[in-house]
Amino acid sequence: TGDDCAPESGEPLHVSRSASVNLSPDSDESWLESYRILMSNGVFADRQERAFYSWYVTGGGLADGLTQSPLRDTAWRAPASPGPQSIWLFVRDGRGGVSGCRVAVTVD
Repeated sequence: TGDDCAPESGEPLHVSRSASVNLSPDSDESWLESYRILMSNGVFADRQERAFYSWYVTGGGLADGLTQSPLRDTAWRAPASPGPQSIWLFVRDGRGGVSGCRVAVTVD
């Protein structure tokens, strides 16, 4: 569905218990826009949106829950017990735009 992230392999994801997994969003940030602001001195200035990545998991632990370019990646330590888990990624542009998706992972 539109709310699911797409793993590069296209295959269902399985990881071992307590495994460390690198999480990395797509590095293409061409969707970020330029915009103009009016400074307090009456001069216009050009700015570029910046991507902020928020990571959430249903089990295990994250090295960083919030990342930002150029260091978009984080690491997830899978839980010690087997079962289904979800990893959520939300990206914000710093001006109110937000998008998110979920990836299902089975801990074996």
